[in-house]
Amino acid sequence: MQKEREVASQKANKLKIDQLTREIKPKLDEANEMAKNLGQNVVFSFGLTGKNAGDGKAFSMNSSMMDSGEKTYDIEVKVNNLDTEEQYIWDRNKFNDRLCVMTDLFNTY
Repeated sequence: MQKEREVASQKANKLKIDQLTREIKPKLDEANEMAKNLGQNVVFSFGLTGKNAGDGKAFSMNSSMMDSGEKTYDIEVKVNNLDTEEQYIWDRNKFNDRLCVMTDLFNTY
């Protein structure tokens, strides 16, 4: 019984991660293409973060960390400035806001 719940939880977690990935990937491609066309030496990528439901502590994860338990997942966007070697990490909402600003600037350009 416990094993079945763990398997069901893992499947639900994988579906959530797949959905988040499908949502953010086209936006990242658009942002990278705009940065390239505007001559900015910036690369956008993403990573997954999660929280354990019980303790609320955040963690970064990779695909090998999909164990059982109640977790909530989200996307973080990594912005790498290759000229200055600085890296910024934005949450999904900040990235979406900045993408709108970038689109406006690109259309004006």
